[in-house]
Amino acid sequence: RRLCRHLHLPLQSGCDATLKRMVRRTSQAAFRALIAEIRAIMPDAAIATDVIVGFPGETDEEFAISRAFIEEIDFAALHVFRYSLREGTAAARMPNQVSEATKRARAETLIALGERSARRFAERFIGQTRPVLWEAVSGASAQGFLNNGYTDNFLRVRCTVPRVLSNTLTDARLLGFADDGALLAALED
Repeated sequence: RRLCRHLHLPLQSGCDATLKRMVRRTSQAAFRALIAEIRAIMPDAAIATDVIVGFPGETDEEFAISRAFIEEIDFAALHVFRYSLREGTAAARMPNQVSEATKRARAETLIALGERSARRFAERFIGQTRPVLWEAVSGASAQGFLNNGYTDNFLRVRCTVPRVLSNTLTDARLLGFADDGALLAALED
C-alpha cells in the first residue's frame, strides 16, 4: 500500500520516423515491450504519457501512425502538447514546419482520444474497493464534507461523509462517475 501504481512515461510520438527526427532513443517496438512488461507485473497500473503533435516534418501519415499506436497502447492519461518553435534549436531550423491550424486539429484529435481512453481505464474499477489517499475538502452539504482524493492507481475520487478525510488513507468502493468525470465513492468499513 505504500507504492502507487501510476507511471508517467513520455512517449512524445507514436511514429518511429518522428521519434528519429526528435532524436528520441525509443521506438514503437521498445515502448510496446516496456508497456507489456509493466502490465504483466502491475495489471492495474495507470500508465500516462506525453505526446507532441506537429513536430517539424510530421506528415498526415506519420500523425496517423502515431495516433494508431497511442490508441493501441490505451493510456490511462494522455497529455497532449503542440510543438512550439524555439529559436536556436535544431528543430527550429528543420524544413516542413507544421501549420498552427494542423497542430491544433491534431491536438484536439488526441485530446478526445485520451479522454475516451481515460474513461475506459476508470470504468474497469467501478464496483471495486481501492485504497484512496484523501487530499482535500472542496465543500460541504447536509450529508457531510465533500472529500477529494486519488486511488492507488491515480483515479480521481470524491466521497461525501460526515468527517474530513484529508491526509488519510482509507478503502473506498468506486460507485460510478460524477458529472466532471471523477469517480464517486463510498467508504468501506
